[in-house]
Amino acid sequence: KKKVEGCLTMWFLSDTGKQYLKAKSTYLDTVKIDYHPQDTFYHSIGLTNLEVILKRDYAIEGFVSDRYLHKYFADNKKKYRLEYSGYPRIPDMEFSIDGNKYAFELELSKKSRYRYFKMFHFYRDFERYDQVIWVCKDKKMLNYVLKRYLRCLSDSIVRVSKDNEVGLKKIERSKSIHLFATYAEFVKKGMKSLKPLSDYLPGEIPQEKKERIRTNMTELKRTLVT
Repeated sequence: KKKVEGCLTMWFLSDTGKQYLKAKSTYLDTVKIDYHPQDTFYHSIGLTNLEVILKRDYAIEGFVSDRYLHKYFADNKKKYRLEYSGYPRIPDMEFSIDGNKYAFELELSKKSRYRYFKMFHFYRDFERYDQVIWVCKDKKMLNYVLKRYLRCLSDSIVRVSKDNEVGLKKIERSKSIHLFATYAEFVKKGMKSLKPLSDYLPGEIPQEKKERIRTNMTELKRTLVT
């Protein structure tokens, strides 16, 4: 068994226990044996811990787990496809506190730059969520995600002109929508541990750097065309 923060305990079956449950499956229609593969074991434990903490300490409304979100997004694919820019993402869970709707992401291992690029742009455009909570395994993981997102934000700032009102609005949303904490910080302080992406901004991007990035992007486009 594995103790979960708060008041829950998760039990894991031996091979004999699995065979017994399979034999009794007629009475356990909602139970799926071997649902948790080894590579998602700690992620599942972590999410369960955090769910218990959230429900214990806050007036949670509209809680939905990732399994139901997968089904919901699949059933409403055409509807929600119109609300984001081509980069779908299903969070680990969603819930509301005081009318504010949150997506929740638990990051225990590094993903590729491209996957973070897709997630950044999905949450920027998908206004179903007011904010996204990123709880990271440790400081190292937190810094890795921040580095990816600060790069995405920097590139967006460079590309958007001052008269592009829609683009500027999306940049401001990206600065405030993402909230970050380490796992240990969130367990200890809950929602008070979260800091927005804007708190990690290094400052105004120098004009020379903006021009250099624009030039590099132009050259890249020319190379791809030729």
